[in-house]
Amino acid sequence: MTRFATGERALPADALRVVGVDVQIVDGSAPTNRLSYPVVVAADAPPVRVFSAASGRGVYVLAPRIHLAIPADTYAARYSGAVTLTLAAGP
Repeated sequence: MTRFATGERALPADALRVVGVDVQIVDGSAPTNRLSYPVVVAADAPPVRVFSAASGRGVYVLAPRIHLAIPADTYAARYSGAVTLTLAAGP
């Protein structure tokens, strides 16, 4: 993830957190998630896991619930950043 910024101003590097992941089963058995939440997704840091299926086989729809913390004294502007998601499947 890159930092959410506008010009020289930026949100804190640890502003984005995944607070949970909703799982919709399309086919198969329910996965068991090995992670606990919240997971901090820090800007310009190594990747982090936001879901890790310990069991279950099938097809699922995963919907991460995110929280973006914006400090009260943040300069009012349009901030932008990039989040990259990598999906890996298999045993």
